[in-house]
Amino acid sequence: MKYVFFGLLMALVPSAFAQDSKPMVVVINIDQVYVASDVGQNLGKKMQEFTKAAQEEGKPLAAKQQALREKAKTAETLSPEAIAQLQRGLKDVGIEIDRFNEDKKRQAQVMQDEGLESIEVKLKPVLEILAQENGWDVLLNKVPSVVIMAGPAADVTQKVIERLNKETAGK
Repeated sequence: MKYVFFGLLMALVPSAFAQDSKPMVVVINIDQVYVASDVGQNLGKKMQEFTKAAQEEGKPLAAKQQALREKAKTAETLSPEAIAQLQRGLKDVGIEIDRFNEDKKRQAQVMQDEGLESIEVKLKPVLEILAQENGWDVLLNKVPSVVIMAGPAADVTQKVIERLNKETAGK
């Protein structure tokens, strides 16, 4: 995901060396673009809806587990066979809940990955157009391991968010 910018960086670097003037280097906080852009907000809402639906879907399993736990509180009145059956039931429901949670976690990860890839597909042409319009030669992700220091004039994050929102409005 975030590595798309290295490809864009490499595409823009040759133009920096072809010019007589100093290259224009700008930074972007890509995480902020993902979170603050309309397409990122839509992905966030989609993820929240998925989480809420998964919680609703899991309620019967939780209720089943709770009922078995309540029954286990009266274990002293049960026969050894009934206690063993109750323990197996609790273990089976626990396994079922674990599988359910893992499945939902996997589905959420796929949804998030696909959503971020979709944002990247929409973002790449926006970045290329902005780079061309503004004479940007190098675009770096504003993260501590990549950018040690960047003044506010070099940070084009808000400009990118605004253009991305404009280009993806109604799509």
